[in-house]
Amino acid sequence: MRRWVLRRLLAALMIVAIVPAVAAAVEVVDLAGESPQLSVRVAESSDSRIVLEYELGSFTKNAVEIDGSAYYEIALGDESNLLEAGLPDLPNICRSVVIPDDAKMSVRVVASRYTDFENVPVAPSKGNLSAR
Repeated sequence: MRRWVLRRLLAALMIVAIVPAVAAAVEVVDLAGESPQLSVRVAESSDSRIVLEYELGSFTKNAVEIDGSAYYEIALGDESNLLEAGLPDLPNICRSVVIPDDAKMSVRVVASRYTDFENVPVAPSKGNLSAR
């Protein structure tokens, strides 16, 4: 019985020591103050036009080491990441809209803005790993 209690105590102490170290490695990057992490909304909708508005409030970056070099894994809540081997492993924000079968559609970016982060190398994607 005593041995079982000691094992449980040791396991609990290891968890208490490891969890803060892992949590400290993940950093939240705030882009828009009190805004939600991600907002996607239909700004305008008619028979001839749909305008979607994407607003990024924050994301997380986690420092990782790959082949001796420092990189960051970027995450955006529950959004999946791109699965293209060798490309940057960045979140992929996808939403569906209903478009009539006979519609002739085109895509145009109406407005955009960005923030360039220097010295933040993004980890490369491993691609779509098969479960063989």
